[in-house]
Amino acid sequence: MDRAIWTKGLTLAAIAALVGCGNAAEDKLYEGFKCSRVAYQLGRSTEADNAMENVRQYALELEKSVPPDQRARHAMRATERFQDDVPLHKLSNEGKRELLNSIYGSDTCRILYIDPSAMRTPRNK
Repeated sequence: MDRAIWTKGLTLAAIAALVGCGNAAEDKLYEGFKCSRVAYQLGRSTEADNAMENVRQYALELEKSVPPDQRARHAMRATERFQDDVPLHKLSNEGKRELLNSIYGSDTCRILYIDPSAMRTPRNK
């Protein structure tokens, strides 16, 4: 995944962190960010990109409610949430692999990894 996509994903997740807990759009955006980051760490950049693309609509919803000057300072919150949910720094290499593969294979991530163009109906293309 190139740096621009990674930065955009982090920015979108930061928007989600800013909006607050319990927001369905925020939760879906964060799940996309988490699945994307896990796929990226496993060397699966296509799936990482697909996960972020599949939550784009939620990012657009949240983007409207967050002033641009507040987005960057909240990027760290999204990263901290990921580190809390996926504490790789506390695990052995084997533990890291197991956790990443567990998240990668979750129902949520498997759905998000589907190519977004394959999920569109002919009417929506």
